[in-house]
Amino acid sequence: MHSQNDTDFNPVEFDGVTASCNQNLQIQQDWAQKLDDFLAFNERQVLPNAGRVSKKAAEERARQECEQFELRRREHKESLGEAESIEVLEETAKQLEQGKKELGDEM
Repeated sequence: MHSQNDTDFNPVEFDGVTASCNQNLQIQQDWAQKLDDFLAFNERQVLPNAGRVSKKAAEERARQECEQFELRRREHKESLGEAESIEVLEETAKQLEQGKKELGDEM
C-alpha cells in the first residue's frame, strides 16, 4: 500500500495553491492600477514599465545626489556662519569705536 506524505503530489492542493497565487497576483495588479490612477490624478508621471535603470545604477545615482546635496548644504551653512561672524565683528568694531570716542571725550 502506498502512503501519502508531504512530498507526494496532490492535485487538489496544487489547484488550491495555484488559485491562491492567482488571486494574490490579481490583488497586486489591482493595487498597482490604483496607484497608477492615483498618481495620474495628482498629475504625476507614471512609468509605463519597469524602466531601464538597474538597481545598482539607481543606488549610485542616489548616492551621488545625496553627496551633492550635503555639499550644497554644508556650503550654505558655512556662508550663513560666515555672514554671522562678519556681523558680530562689525558690531564689535562699532562698540570699540564708540568706546574710543567716549574715552577721548573724557580726556
